[in-house]
Amino acid sequence: MRIIKYLAIHSKQRNVVEIYRMAYGPRVGKFDVKSDGVSLIQCPVNLTGGERYERTFELRISKGSSKSSILKEVTIFDEELIKASREGSKSIHAKYTGTGLSPAQKRAQEGTIQMQLLKQLLAAESAVPSDLFGLYEALTQITAISDLSKSLDLLATAVNLRNMGVVDSSFHSEVVLHAREQLDVAMEDPTLATSKNSHIEELSIKIDLHTQLILAYDEIHEFENSEHMNTSLEAIDSLTENKWVKEAIAWRETFERVTSKSIDCDIPSQTENILSFATFAKGCLQDRQSSLKHNKTGNLIIHLCDSTRDRKQILLHMFGPLTKDVFSSKSTYQAFEHLGLIGDYETLLKYYGEWFMSLPKDQIEKQCNGVLCPIVRWLHDMVLDYMESDEYTKKKDNNKCLFLETLHTFCCEATDLSRAFLLASVCRDAIFFATNNIEDKTYGLITCEDCVKPWETLLRRLRVCLCMSLRLHGIYVGSLPITVSNVESGEVFSIYQLISHDELSMSYKNDHIIEMELSCVENPDSFYPSTVDGDEPNNWKLLQLACVNNTTSSEENVDTPFVLRSPLLLMCFLHFYEPAKLACHRTLILAQKWGENPHSLYLLENALSSLRSVHDLKYLCAVCQEVWNNNLRPIYRAFLFGFHEAHELCEVTFSPLLNEASWMKTVNKITLEVITFLRSTFDAIVTEESNELRNEDPEVWPPRQNDIILDNILRRSGALDDSSLEIHSAVICALQLTDDLSTLPSCFPMIHDLFLRESTVIHQPLTLQPNEAQSAFLNHALRRKAVLFDGNTLNYDDLDDITTLARAWGMDKSYVLTEFLLVMYEQGKDDCVQHLITSTRLIEIERFQDGGMCIACVRLDAALLVLKRAKKYRNILSMLDADTCEWVKEQAEINKKQRPGCVATHREDGKLISLENTQDLILRIKRMSSASRVDATALSTMCDVLLKASDVFE
Repeated sequence: MRIIKYLAIHSKQRNVVEIYRMAYGPRVGKFDVKSDGVSLIQCPVNLTGGERYERTFELRISKGSSKSSILKEVTIFDEELIKASREGSKSIHAKYTGTGLSPAQKRAQEGTIQMQLLKQLLAAESAVPSDLFGLYEALTQITAISDLSKSLDLLATAVNLRNMGVVDSSFHSEVVLHAREQLDVAMEDPTLATSKNSHIEELSIKIDLHTQLILAYDEIHEFENSEHMNTSLEAIDSLTENKWVKEAIAWRETFERVTSKSIDCDIPSQTENILSFATFAKGCLQDRQSSLKHNKTGNLIIHLCDSTRDRKQILLHMFGPLTKDVFSSKSTYQAFEHLGLIGDYETLLKYYGEWFMSLPKDQIEKQCNGVLCPIVRWLHDMVLDYMESDEYTKKKDNNKCLFLETLHTFCCEATDLSRAFLLASVCRDAIFFATNNIEDKTYGLITCEDCVKPWETLLRRLRVCLCMSLRLHGIYVGSLPITVSNVESGEVFSIYQLISHDELSMSYKNDHIIEMELSCVENPDSFYPSTVDGDEPNNWKLLQLACVNNTTSSEENVDTPFVLRSPLLLMCFLHFYEPAKLACHRTLILAQKWGENPHSLYLLENALSSLRSVHDLKYLCAVCQEVWNNNLRPIYRAFLFGFHEAHELCEVTFSPLLNEASWMKTVNKITLEVITFLRSTFDAIVTEESNELRNEDPEVWPPRQNDIILDNILRRSGALDDSSLEIHSAVICALQLTDDLSTLPSCFPMIHDLFLRESTVIHQPLTLQPNEAQSAFLNHALRRKAVLFDGNTLNYDDLDDITTLARAWGMDKSYVLTEFLLVMYEQGKDDCVQHLITSTRLIEIERFQDGGMCIACVRLDAALLVLKRAKKYRNILSMLDADTCEWVKEQAEINKKQRPGCVATHREDGKLISLENTQDLILRIKRMSSASRVDATALSTMCDVLLKASDVFE
């Protein structure tokens, strides 16, 4: 009889059963199953005749249903195999039954099938009914040593064994016992016993491994099912009050007040009240490597898995006895002893730190004050054991001994600073109690003070980090958290930036901030929290109060503690007081805030105010470049060419603002001042920075560091081109003088290459002489500014935009000022500019005289025409010099033709421009020249006659 094996697959989602010939044959059958709640059951082989191969399956209603009956029989008819049999093929047996395999290969093949059956029985969604007896039977059918080794891990981590009533290690103990018996049977074979069979070695190690797991688990399981589990350790009163624990609790309370949340909100909760063996084994076998080491006692060293989340769940149970009563800590010790970890101080302390950081605050705070508390006692015993080890002797000889060094590093890297402070205080107490008695026994070779000093230093540094974290709560200071190691490295945070954030949380006004800085530096009550002065309860309570009340009152109150009226972080880091660097950071922070909220122009104005107080030209230039490239330059690129050219800006936010004249005017003014700063520091870029740092008190922490942010900005700053900066200023000035952007390309042929990130370092040639378009633009701008001016007086500073533009186009400032004065006189706004002519060195005298005489002629000619119409003035007019009158008329006609409609002769109310103003203009022209001008004298005489005539009749 030839047995052919088939694989039947029941797909419940597709409602179909498919039959395949094993192991590599084709599909020989497919049946639709449209009923729900059915399962596929294999039946005994049914052979009919010598040439017909059949295997019958049954679809039965599953156990969950109310009925238990056969729904359908599935009979296989393998036509290909039947045909091959009828043809009498000699290779049929070899082809379909696997003839030619050795006995060992046959056993391995059958064992693999049994291994797959075991996996199927353990599958979470298996349709095959299974129980503990069936599992054990399937295990006993596995004959391959390699599969038996794998089955140990498979059964140990099978979570669904809990559904069969397995919660402890009893079933797995039977599994390990069976594996040991099979190993003994295999070792009875002389050939296998003397050979180096890797599968036998692996099974032997796996048996030892699982035996240790069972012993370790039984310790925890026995405790969790004992009466100790229902007891809870009450707070133990210490003979002396622990000041560090008291401060730690106070910092925890401060943290909760500042953040408005409990420190317990992020701790993991136990997923199981009683630890199951599957969860424990999974945590120990998840990342298990093939090679395991032995400790000095001969046990395997079994570490928990690399997954922190899974490992913490196991640690909550393994260290759980330390939170119950004083006599339960033995269970924790023995569990780790069975795992082979006793003596592996680094691993045990790492696990302890992770467990401690997962404890609720109530369990920590009532059990960490005194050596009698198990939480402290466990570390106390670790210190004593460590002092007996060879590792301690070696480090002591090298003067590098630090007790509980792993936890020291753990606290330095901890992000939960309030819990880290609690953990550090517990470690400090454990070392203190352990070394206090030994100090007498060693006659002072080991001093308690020296042993706890590194931990007290760490506690003070944690105090500083807590101040920083709570004071700056809600402020983004970087992607990495504030920790002792990150702050100390000097490569993560800039202390200058943190101080600046704190200053800006009190005020945006630069003058107010400078006053606070000076008062903080000069105040005798200032102290360093990282030194012994910070250990005083009154001092650290003031720090905590400052963290809670991070606000300033509008009224100065002398009764308010100094620390509440000053930037707290500056007081903590007085050795970082460098006004220039702090002002630079305030500028960068405010500019970034303005970029996020561009409507708030006061942010940009305060940033500029901070920039004005930077007197170090290197930093001034670098920060100006940073603000220019990141905040200001993209605005003009978007304004001129569209937002597709400025991807840094949000079109929805900035588009309405670019259409607001007042907003753009303010931004233009600030941008021009930033460019002025850049041009004033042009020669300072090549100056090398001095990296020398002053020596400070070694107890002050962190030590003075280079500013990582400003150093990076200095490296990014490039060598600027002065002509390019002038061209950019000219374009911005032009934007202020016109609303017609179409005129700019003819005035600035290179405009498409401007306002790019690299445009300020590329040379842009300046114009030596203005072209026709530039001259027309400037004249139009001068007249437009004069027409729109409606103030009482005008200063030369109001013309900076025009003079800057003219200078970029090769025009002198005196020419621009002269032309503007003439335009103002043409508009009849003499009173607004009379005070500007007092200094003749700023204008071109001859141009002003010629233009002023033309304006005077036009005005006098208009006055003569008006006076001639009145009979009462005719006698007086007859007294005027006829040649002078004719010359005035000719000059007026010429000027009207050259500049039609430019010179105003009447005021807005229709009356003539005052003759007094005209007379004053003529007199100013006469005084400007050392040689007396005949035309000016003649006009002055004419004007005097007209004034007298008007006075007589009025």
